[in-house]
Amino acid sequence: NLNTTFESEIKLITNMSDRTSIRGLSTKTIVVWLNWLPENDRKTIFSNFNKGLTQFATIPVTSCSCERDFSKLSIVKSKLKNTMLQERLDSLMLIFIEQKMASKINIEDVIDEFKACVPIKRRLEL
Repeated sequence: NLNTTFESEIKLITNMSDRTSIRGLSTKTIVVWLNWLPENDRKTIFSNFNKGLTQFATIPVTSCSCERDFSKLSIVKSKLKNTMLQERLDSLMLIFIEQKMASKINIEDVIDEFKACVPIKRRLEL
């Protein structure tokens, strides 16, 4: 059972003989715990404890980022209405949410890559 395994791992950690090496670690220093486990070859022994710490460390402190994403979704959705497929809306949302990363993309490289994928026959000669 996962719950009993997790509880057992926590009991083992608190009763370890080399507690001096982990003394001073607390819930405020999750990163130190996450570093300590692999450094002392304890990551596989305390795998559930490690997974729990990793998941806890990735939980956002606030819901502001989610609220901002929904706000951006309403802006994109209202401007484009329902004239697009879900895949295109997802792609636009990704670009809109990750504007800092998207601004670093070289447009010329994207155009060159698109040219390589699309046959030249599609060009109109005037």
